[in-house]
Amino acid sequence: MALVLFMIVTLMLQLQMKGCVGCLETERMGLLQLKNGFKVEEESMLKSWSHDDPSSDCCHWKRVKCSDATTGGHVVHLSLDELIPASYELENQSLNLSLFHSFPRLQNLKLSFNKFSDLFDPINVLTGMPMLQELDQSNNGFTDFDKLGKIVIYITRRS
Repeated sequence: MALVLFMIVTLMLQLQMKGCVGCLETERMGLLQLKNGFKVEEESMLKSWSHDDPSSDCCHWKRVKCSDATTGGHVVHLSLDELIPASYELENQSLNLSLFHSFPRLQNLKLSFNKFSDLFDPINVLTGMPMLQELDQSNNGFTDFDKLGKIVIYITRRS
């Protein structure tokens, strides 16, 4: 009985020291790499995604949703739509999907209205995201519809 009580107290202390269950450090760093991958001004919609505070819980950042504590606080939803302002004149804006390797539990990814014209490494990345159920890439400027079709087929077959 004393051993069980000791284990419970130890677990509670560990959770308190970590500020309860927050985002995983690998996923936090992945989000910061994603932010750098989007060519937007500092005063962007990702302002809450900050390098300044290493203890910052990315599960509380705007446009990020995480799973609950029982499943480890993984990033499961990213809403990255409309990050590039309509006033920006960008040509051949390519999205490197390998930036999403850090999120193996990602279920929902919104990338609409960002003026992307191409996706880099789509199928290889999607195999590393087995939980992905929804990928919104609408209202961009994609030109390789064969590649987009393969992505849709791949996600549909997994569902």
